[in-house]
Amino acid sequence: MESVETRAGTSTRITCAYKGVDDIQVNGHQRRQNGKGVRAIYHSALKVAVLIYCRQKSLPHPGFVFLDSPLLTYRGPLLYEKYGELDSYEKQIVATPLGRRFYEHLSSLADIGQFIVVENTDPPSGIESLARVQAFAGENGDGRQGLFPSLT
Repeated sequence: MESVETRAGTSTRITCAYKGVDDIQVNGHQRRQNGKGVRAIYHSALKVAVLIYCRQKSLPHPGFVFLDSPLLTYRGPLLYEKYGELDSYEKQIVATPLGRRFYEHLSSLADIGQFIVVENTDPPSGIESLARVQAFAGENGDGRQGLFPSLT
């Protein structure tokens, strides 16, 4: 079990079940109890956390994290609060696009690893100042077709 201090000074409890359920819990709520967008974000956060943990403990890690569509299915908070009223920090998060914060966080960790994010939507505007962005044109488009070079 691990408690993580948030920017607002509140404590978020993160647990990982090793027996029976191979998943994480955040503040007592299992990841699978959320929609697929939040589950994808939690999954990405776990991958990034493993890199951070390995670096802090001087454990081996390949030094890169590949994230496949971490934000594609996230649709933002609904009109009602699922677990009670939002605190002031959560209200800030709601007011700020999650995608932008996601990329800002990854950018802040650039000195400990490389992050490769493949997303099926356009990145937030202005993200080019934080990361190298490569758009793929697809088979019939102008420009690079995909991640790997075409065999034809």
